[in-house]
Amino acid sequence: PLIPAQVARYVGVDYLGSLCWLASTNLLPIMVTQQAGATANAYFYLPWQISVMLMQISPNMGSSLVVESVIDPTKLQAYSYQVCIQIARLVVPMAAILVLGAPFILRIFGNNYATQGTDLLRLLALSAIPFIFNSIYISVARVQRRVGAAVMVLASLCVLVLTLSHFLLQAFGILGVGLAWLVSQSLIAVVLLSTQLRSLWSAGLRESAFQSGPSDVFGGTIASSGARTVPQGGVAEHSWLRNLQPAAFSTRILDSLHKVAAGTRLLPVLHQVRTFRDNRRRLAKATRLLPRILPTIAPMSDTPQPATWTIHRLTAADPIKTVVTLGPPNQAPCALLKLAEADPNVMGLWRQNEVLAALHADSRLGDWRALLPTVLSACEIERQAFVVERMQQGREARRALASPGDRARLQVAAAATIGELHRRSATTTVVSAGLLECWLVEPLDALRQVTATLPRAGDSSKAIERLAAELYKELAERRLSVSWVHGDFTPGNILLTPDGAALTGIVDWDLATPDGLPQLDLLLLLLSMRMVVQGRELGDIVRALLNGEGWTPHEQTLMDAEAALPGDTVAMRALVQLCWLQHVSAILKKATRYAGRGLWVRRNIEAVLQCL
Repeated sequence: PLIPAQVARYVGVDYLGSLCWLASTNLLPIMVTQQAGATANAYFYLPWQISVMLMQISPNMGSSLVVESVIDPTKLQAYSYQVCIQIARLVVPMAAILVLGAPFILRIFGNNYATQGTDLLRLLALSAIPFIFNSIYISVARVQRRVGAAVMVLASLCVLVLTLSHFLLQAFGILGVGLAWLVSQSLIAVVLLSTQLRSLWSAGLRESAFQSGPSDVFGGTIASSGARTVPQGGVAEHSWLRNLQPAAFSTRILDSLHKVAAGTRLLPVLHQVRTFRDNRRRLAKATRLLPRILPTIAPMSDTPQPATWTIHRLTAADPIKTVVTLGPPNQAPCALLKLAEADPNVMGLWRQNEVLAALHADSRLGDWRALLPTVLSACEIERQAFVVERMQQGREARRALASPGDRARLQVAAAATIGELHRRSATTTVVSAGLLECWLVEPLDALRQVTATLPRAGDSSKAIERLAAELYKELAERRLSVSWVHGDFTPGNILLTPDGAALTGIVDWDLATPDGLPQLDLLLLLLSMRMVVQGRELGDIVRALLNGEGWTPHEQTLMDAEAALPGDTVAMRALVQLCWLQHVSAILKKATRYAGRGLWVRRNIEAVLQCL
């Protein structure tokens, strides 16, 4: 029977929840306008409307769940789970499309919208995924007539979103609203998955499953009369119900979210958010020092006087250095300003200056020197070391790793260019104790130091001694070709022509040495490209090679060409070990924070030592 008092209580409380949802969605544009201005709201509102349309899928299908479940409440567990899967089949691919296509979608409305709103749209689109679980729970609560619980979820979301948006807007601009929305939805979804939905779907394991056969949208079997029948059946008859283990389900969801984040630009966006304040501090420091730096810069004939230059943008910021672009206002940047972020890193700046001076003075290199950076100024101001370099034109090689054809062209061009440096500067020598000191002793000491605190320190120490013995036996007293080597020849330090067929520059020479093994430059390039393409750590790549994984025919051809220099042949196993040893020790020396990262040490150092 229709009881008005019950209806009034149900509708009244549910209406309160609807007001919370309206507040969390409709107040955000007003908040953005008030705190960031009308222009910022224009860039915010378009991604917001696109994402709201995606979010409407979950509550709309949740309404269908309510209608179906009130007909047969005993099947609420099975219905809610299957509707959750069906919503995910719609929302997750559409969210992925928005994440990948955000710049192209927004560019329809203008380049400024694409520039300002791309990362915001990505965050908002991804927030639609945890919202699936929140919406499902609200529908379940309505079926169970626990509308107070639904209101609690919506009110919590409203408070979280508005509070976080208020503070993050001040810190990160409109990107902070996207972050607030994603964090709020994710926190509530994690709580519900670990409590209410977990208990609900665990109970579903004890319910009868549907028999296989023609079924409607919710999985019930359709009888010839059109009525839905629910025969008794074992759980084992249906894999979706048989595999409905809450812990495993939550793990699969989290794994899927991580894969989506890793396969898109979400992780870089979150990194940008995390480092926003630090980057702003770095820019402020560079801006403060700039008036005293500009007079020290040597004029260039093809650009206005350095006194007119301004900072264009921050291009790199890590614990080692800050890099900003400089140039005349409203023109393309023409120089890079590098600021050392800590006293130990000052030596890296001065080391690169010495290397570049020696390379520019080496007449054997001839016109190859056009690929080198040109230092315009290098000194200290207020105990802050800095270097200004002429900006080299070209496309960063990391952007040429998307397709196999582009990667192959990059490998050929990079191998030919760095090989020319090796050939022009190569000399043949007998490997002496002095060379072994640089090649082996110092890197091995760095490994001993960082592995001394590991749980398997004893095993690591024995592995390091075996590695040392193997490399000493392979290299000592051998007659080998040595030459100038870059020392960090990775895609991030290579600049290319637009078609990727030739190099226009090579940067970051602080690890270069005039008497290194030339094969190591090419080997590091191939290893680092595998890391990026395969999404694996260096330790994983090296371990696989040491355990017998081979090179592709294309890679082998490039290495055979590099090995044509005079001298004895070094075994590939020893070259891989030496390349890994020198690279990880250089990372530990340049960025000491890695020594304290147990996961990085285990995956990139301990994992390799275990197979030696």
